[in-house]
Amino acid sequence: MAKTTVRDIYRASLSILFEEEDNDPDFKRSFPFFLSKLLMEILPYENQVRRFQKREALSPEDVPVITEIDDTTLPYDERFLRTAIPDGIAGLFMADDDSKKAESVLQYNKYVQACIDICPAVFEDLYTSEEEEDE
Repeated sequence: MAKTTVRDIYRASLSILFEEEDNDPDFKRSFPFFLSKLLMEILPYENQVRRFQKREALSPEDVPVITEIDDTTLPYDERFLRTAIPDGIAGLFMADDDSKKAESVLQYNKYVQACIDICPAVFEDLYTSEEEEDE
């Protein structure tokens, strides 16, 4: 199965905004920064998913800085890439339009809620006995 690319996220974000690809030079120019910002912002959520799956966590240095819209794949859970991040990017982009402030907040809230919904609870036993620790 193909992994979601930077270009896929760009197109998904545009679809939420009902925009055509390459129609809005401001969005195209802002997109790499918005994506880089959100990739860093959701790092704790991504790492929670990784802990649940018993995989190695990413460090901030592992988070790519996006500089262009291309076919680069990202080391994140597909659920974040296909749902949460496009919502967050759409919300960030709409924030600049005074007539869309309310829609911006609603869209950004969808992003936050998606991150929370995707992120599993990971339980740790805080009350182990000394006998169990010695075994």
